[in-house]
Amino acid sequence: MIHQEQGNYEEAVRKYNQFLKIKEELGDKSGIAGTLHQLGRINEEGENVVVLSGII
Repeated sequence: MIHQEQGNYEEAVRKYNQFLKIKEELGDKSGIAGTLHQLGRINEEGENVVVLSGII
């Protein structure tokens, strides 16, 4: 996501949490996994801003 690549981690996390909610509502397990992966990458990059809206 562009926000993540620009270093705007808080906005990226906000968007990923929105995506996560949508994927959960759709029952899209692959989409959930991909979104959680991206949130994990943000955390791995050293930005401890990851706040999950709720995991499955």
